[in-house]
Amino acid sequence: MNHGANGAYANAEQKIVTQLVACASPWNVVGPGMEFERMEDFFAPPLENWGGPYSAMLDFLLQQGWLQGLPLDLRKLLLVSVPFCGGFMECPALPQFLTEKWLPASQAAGASILGTDERSVGAWAAKERFVARKFPKLALQLRAADLMALQLPKCAAVREAAEVRKVAASKGLRLETFENPYYQARPMPASPSMRYILVGRV
Repeated sequence: MNHGANGAYANAEQKIVTQLVACASPWNVVGPGMEFERMEDFFAPPLENWGGPYSAMLDFLLQQGWLQGLPLDLRKLLLVSVPFCGGFMECPALPQFLTEKWLPASQAAGASILGTDERSVGAWAAKERFVARKFPKLALQLRAADLMALQLPKCAAVREAAEVRKVAASKGLRLETFENPYYQARPMPASPSMRYILVGRV
């Protein structure tokens, strides 16, 4: 066996991997003790035109008091449901927000996040491992499910996109509408993500 040739090949392979990661993500951190310990753990963060509005929405809800007093389960965990989660682009923004901004001001011991959609897409397993490693007070489960048939478990916080106002009105729930502050100092794109925030209490 030619160990020199094998070593050269391994070095070349690692160089290619590093270049790919650098192109794919501004994190550029794959290796032992880094953001992602292995290539199979890697996933790219959401683009700014989605991640920016999403983070601004979370900050707005926190500042306006909408996230105060959310009910906890018997374990003192906040239960968060994300139906139609797709690739769960909320990672890492949502886990980081809960850990750094919401948990310190709450009475919760942690949070359990359940994402559901009809099939697994967008590195679900890698994102579950990432949350387990980086955020010890959080648990993330991403599950394939028929959302037309599945009765989702009770939760304290829900994010979903379709028919929200229509369904809420049919149930007698009054929603308040806010414009996402992310766009106040930015040009409005043709198709803005999360321009409006609908919030209601039950």
